Amino acid sequence: MTITKLFNRSTLAAGAIALISSLCFGKVAIAETKMFELNDWSILGSGNYTDNYLSLSSNSPDVSDTKMENVLGLSSGTLDDISGVNATAGALAYTTIEAKTGDIINFNWFFKTKDYLPYDDFSFWSISNTATLLADVSMVGNKGSIYNSESYEIVADGTYTLGFGILDGKDTAVDSFLKIKNVTQTKYVPTQTKSVPEPTSMLGLLAVGAMGASSLLKRDREQQG
Repeated sequence: MTITKLFNRSTLAAGAIALISSLCFGKVAIAETKMFELNDWSILGSGNYTDNYLSLSSNSPDVSDTKMENVLGLSSGTLDDISGVNATAGALAYTTIEAKTGDIINFNWFFKTKDYLPYDDFSFWSISNTATLLADVSMVGNKGSIYNSESYEIVADGTYTLGFGILDGKDTAVDSFLKIKNVTQTKYVPTQTKSVPEPTSMLGLLAVGAMGASSLLKRDREQQG
């Protein structure tokens, strides 16, 4: 038998196994990341968009914690609960997003305060009718600051209000600040829709491919003999 014929048969056998093996793969997803345009977010209180940041301050004009809770769909008293102090007034930036299960929200944030304990000013973020503390005076110390990032995975398809806020604690006398940057949403998009075969089906297909390859090679040896 010629080398060409041997090559063709071996290639055919290998190709059959590769084709069957490809059926074992299920959905494959690729990541698509969207950067939010922060300059079109709604702002309540003292805040603006500058130098690619959403900048918020607890100074006047300000809005009450009750107003923030209403806008964000939070239960009354939520902002007092996450901070552990009587939240008074500050500023809020928010927008509405569409998201699906598994989407990832990421952002960078910077908190700075001119205040001191026991006036525990704080910053927070909110999504899905819940609020999470970012930083407060207790964390950074009197007149302190901190820079960090956050990541959150969406657990159900839906429309969400995404918000960031800064609030004075106990009084409204000394200011604190929050800056938000690089707010992104990463989606995972399926690139194929083949279903994954049952394990027994996979093994059967691979066995058939292997037997076919073995049969071809055995026949070649017999013809050579």
